[in-house]
Amino acid sequence: MDGRGKVALVTGSTSGIGLAIALALAKRGCDIIATGLERAEDPDVDAIKSHISSFNVRVEYISGDLSVLSDIERLCEESKKKFPQGVDILVNNAGFNVVRLVEDVPDDAWDSMVAVMLTAPFRLVKRLVSRMKTKGWGRIINVCSQMAVTSSPGKSVYSACKTGLVGFTRGVALEAAEFGVTCNAVSPTFTETAIMRQQIGDKAKTLGVSYETARKTFTDQVPTRKMCTVEQIADLVVFLTLSEASSQINGAEYLIDGGYVAQ
Repeated sequence: MDGRGKVALVTGSTSGIGLAIALALAKRGCDIIATGLERAEDPDVDAIKSHISSFNVRVEYISGDLSVLSDIERLCEESKKKFPQGVDILVNNAGFNVVRLVEDVPDDAWDSMVAVMLTAPFRLVKRLVSRMKTKGWGRIINVCSQMAVTSSPGKSVYSACKTGLVGFTRGVALEAAEFGVTCNAVSPTFTETAIMRQQIGDKAKTLGVSYETARKTFTDQVPTRKMCTVEQIADLVVFLTLSEASSQINGAEYLIDGGYVAQ
């Protein structure tokens, strides 16, 4: 699978799933536009750029808050300046979760989650898909979740965002198909990331148990008794964007959940 000559924009690509996707696409030859927030606790952007560029590809980093319209407009404008040929692959990955019962969810948390995980993908697709259509080729991947199909206590808002994103995926897929552009969703189960490790640690403290015992409360929900790795998710994205075998896959939601939803 050869990505040489392709430009991929991956949101939320300074860590976790997004970084793994950026690295996997770079490994196949794609030039990368990485995005993220610039905060003191965030990873070293220069180190990330160096890691991605080690695959002999061009990498540009554009910071910004995806909940802010002007930042999205700046992201698209800077992307166009840096890569006049346009973005070929868009991966809407950025997201976060506030785990609260619905009556305890702050209104601003709802607004922020919807802005980052539903409104931002819409705004980016709106601004980038026309160029893909003109070129006759494009790939859009929306990173969703098993929570788009099911849910659990404390995740009603997250589920609403991801379910909406799956619906958006299908609509865009139908609108863009005749122009050589596909749009698909990837929905993982619990995944080995820093955010997941923090969630496990918080649960261990709440239950007064060890980290491993708390971790088992998550893996026991998955028939394979395993979490996803970021590399597994990234490899699926590579297949859906760069493999000729995936060119007829459009408007699909790929569950990578160890059978979680099949229960």
